[in-house]
Amino acid sequence: MDTQYLGYMAFDITGTIRDYEYTKRAIVNLNRIIDSTDFREMDSLSIFRYLQDEMEIVSFGNYLKRYIYEQNKLDEPFAAIPEDYYISVIADSFSMNRAPHAFSPVKSRRGNIIRRWLRDHSARRDTVFLLGFGLKMTEEAVSEFLTKVLKERDFRFDDPTETVYWHCYHHGLPYSHALELLSFYEQAEAVKPPKEKVRFWASAMSALKLYLSNPAKLKEYLAYLKASALPRQDLLFSEFSGLYEKASDVAKHIIRDNRTDKQQDPRLSGAFDIEAVLCSGIPRTGQKNLAPATSSVLSRHFDKKRMSRQRLSLLLRRKINPERFDILTLLFLIYAETVEPDWPTERLIKYIDAANSVLARCGMIAIYPVNPYESFLLMCLLAETPLAVYNDVWEMSYDP
Repeated sequence: MDTQYLGYMAFDITGTIRDYEYTKRAIVNLNRIIDSTDFREMDSLSIFRYLQDEMEIVSFGNYLKRYIYEQNKLDEPFAAIPEDYYISVIADSFSMNRAPHAFSPVKSRRGNIIRRWLRDHSARRDTVFLLGFGLKMTEEAVSEFLTKVLKERDFRFDDPTETVYWHCYHHGLPYSHALELLSFYEQAEAVKPPKEKVRFWASAMSALKLYLSNPAKLKEYLAYLKASALPRQDLLFSEFSGLYEKASDVAKHIIRDNRTDKQQDPRLSGAFDIEAVLCSGIPRTGQKNLAPATSSVLSRHFDKKRMSRQRLSLLLRRKINPERFDILTLLFLIYAETVEPDWPTERLIKYIDAANSVLARCGMIAIYPVNPYESFLLMCLLAETPLAVYNDVWEMSYDP
């Protein structure tokens, strides 16, 4: 097998591997597993063992340290930098940029707050926005923290606060300016947006960002937001819906329509098929529900990454918004079953191309193999039977 298969994702895997470069290290480790004899003979077990015993789960604190390490162009070994150095850098930067350490009053001392950020495994969304102002991050840097580290949605442009924050990061404006814009929003008169503008914003994320980068247009948009919830998620939901229809057809073909839910809404029936195909390795409770996610030894790796019928139903009824996990998993099902390549790497390349194209249209970052679940999908796609391997690993994670 070509050991450079993951190099296709435009990552340099031939350079010096430094101990803070999580992306390079993740790619090198994936190449090592995929090229091993164990993978060729026992692909499911090899993937499970790698995820359980070797896969590095990058903590929020370590990612924050790496960001500061790179921004300050340090030459010392990453592991040799003491925590007090990072605390000092963050504290000085927050003071210089006149940024708050919390968006609401707190009793904790500044040093304790920073120390907690550096030691936390995960963090709240607000923490990322605070760091954005305190460290004077670019919009791209904040986006990476939201999507790579927190594994959450990118900026929400249907939310006035996040819209204002994005504008400030985009122009390098301080938190005081964000407060002025949010004050404007509170006092602004609601204005219903013209349909042509809504269509323009929904056409592409780049079109909306171009509009919001203009201060005057931003204020117009905030007034529109106040009038009604704009269909900012229309593009994302449209992408999800298209993939859902294709995945439903694939799942229906796999199980030959052997459903017992004939009274279900026809549009929701696909949710049962997709769950049956993608969750077949997860055990059921006495009520035939999926076993609790916490029962899996890979619960941290696959946190909230189950494509259940309940989740799909909520997505279809627009009770929740699609996330990158939904996009990537539906695409995985489609490519795992419909692409019959001459060699596994061909399937992987086609999947990466399709996934990155959809993610870009939705304003999300490209495939990121440091995320355990995304690494899992990539390894499965290189197996001879990707869907079977996918379910085998899920099943192994629940074995006592």
